[in-house]
Amino acid sequence: MAKEVDPVERKINMIAAASEALSYRRKNPKTDSERIMQHISRNVLSGKDELTKMGMVAAASEAISLIEKQPNLSEREVIRQVMGNLPHMLNNIVA
Repeated sequence: MAKEVDPVERKINMIAAASEALSYRRKNPKTDSERIMQHISRNVLSGKDELTKMGMVAAASEAISLIEKQPNLSEREVIRQVMGNLPHMLNNIVA
């Protein structure tokens, strides 16, 4: 039987993945979004359940998409927007 994951813990993991994606992008400004997502896949997804992994990838992807579309946004603003979209992202994954 699979361990039940606390929804708050799942959301925290999603924000952590988005934050890591932005941090990696800041440290490697010439990298592309594909490399950022490879970094996320290799470094932050291990040991998580499938729904959490999908949520983390969605959150990281959303963060990168936002910063690419609106480069004037601060990382804090991007994280705030990602946080606001977490319920929608999770609903889309489950649906």
